[in-house]
Amino acid sequence: MYLGDGMVSSHPRGVYRLRIFLDRAYPVIVQECQAAMSIVLPASRASVYSHKKDRVEEVNSFSQHWPHLFPQHGAGLKHKRKIELQPWQLRVVERYPGRLLRGTDPFRRLPGREQDPAPDEDLRVSALLLLQSLARHPAHLQRRLRPARNRLAPGRTVEHLHREARSGRNHGPARRPEAIATGTRLRCGMRVHHLNCGSFCPHGRRLINGEGGIAEKAEVVCHCLAIEAGDGLVLVDTGFGLEDARNPAQLGAGFRLLMAPRPREETTALRQLEALGFAATDVRHVLATHLDLDHAGGLPDFPDAEVHVLSAELDAALHPRLDEKLRYIGGAHWKHDPKWIRHAGGGDEWFGFEGIRVLPGTDAEVLLIPLSGHSRGHTGVALRGDDGWLLHCGDSYFNHREMQTPPGCPPAMRVFQAIMAADGKARRANQERLRELAARHGAEVTLFCAHDPHELKREQARAGAATATG
Repeated sequence: MYLGDGMVSSHPRGVYRLRIFLDRAYPVIVQECQAAMSIVLPASRASVYSHKKDRVEEVNSFSQHWPHLFPQHGAGLKHKRKIELQPWQLRVVERYPGRLLRGTDPFRRLPGREQDPAPDEDLRVSALLLLQSLARHPAHLQRRLRPARNRLAPGRTVEHLHREARSGRNHGPARRPEAIATGTRLRCGMRVHHLNCGSFCPHGRRLINGEGGIAEKAEVVCHCLAIEAGDGLVLVDTGFGLEDARNPAQLGAGFRLLMAPRPREETTALRQLEALGFAATDVRHVLATHLDLDHAGGLPDFPDAEVHVLSAELDAALHPRLDEKLRYIGGAHWKHDPKWIRHAGGGDEWFGFEGIRVLPGTDAEVLLIPLSGHSRGHTGVALRGDDGWLLHCGDSYFNHREMQTPPGCPPAMRVFQAIMAADGKARRANQERLRELAARHGAEVTLFCAHDPHELKREQARAGAATATG
């Protein structure tokens, strides 16, 4: 198809973004464009973003290899430099001139053309010609293209490939090793990535982590989840955001002195998702366990996402009491006016807890599990996988030993939880309920909290083992 309305732009760490702008009135062309991008680089997710005001569909994908596939890419204005087709591009055009013309404005205006999709075999062969032309490119690019060649067998239609691209299947071994290690397979072929989206390094490792020396720096993480569900992503918490990394002072002097946060741009949820081949616009939903600054700092990085939160938590964040102002830092993380989705009580029963079902339009089975105490509207998030349930407990506890019987907790963490609790009695009661859940249903439900590095490493190791055997 004609790609006159498109561009390749550079991003940090050698990653490039291909953006193609198409008329929404021709959904067949939009679908084929997304499928073609997924065929050529299946490890780089091709997403479609709607520009509502302009009736434009933007198909985009991140990869370090797009300049190899578009040799016309270069510095400067396009109309001031020579742009010509390479020999392999000429062979594609000569074999399928109709497919090039059908993407141009005059051809699309012909009656009935929007209902006239080109044969699937044409798309398959065109992609094969492109791949064959790249045989002299670097070996690391050849390894990334191998899954695409395997998927271009006769009989595979555009609809097959488009459906696979949307469901996240058959991405092959081309993901980064560290990205693979964070992913766990959920039901219906979905995948959940365990990400650390912020770290704290206060002194007093033995008092905080329960190991090491008093003078050593502790290790505290921000364990967030990214779920590939349907045609988009779902985040559970965001950790710190880009603005936190660029302006740590907004986190407050008291918090920085006490917890020694280390917000870095490369560890934000947005940058980690980009490294996995996604874009900010791929994030459709954010499920917030609560709105503390280290859990909601990345909300401004995903302005188009719907933010799901319990009503009590949103009320506390928007109208904080005097003792709550520090944890919400004056609303700096929602000045962009997020798309709040409130959830109240009255859900189904889930292992003795209340479970509020969310995301009905996706294949993901996800529930909010109210666990008030740490904050007024604190909640856990339960996800159903092939091997049972995952329960992100947020800040209901801080150390894995608290879920053991008998429980244990490093002294500094025990004091910190008591100080930060909006309702100490409710926090202790819900923590006891979680401990009972772990004891009775540990084979069915895997629990983890937001800040324990042992649990984060455990889940990432399980994900890596599952990927290796799957």
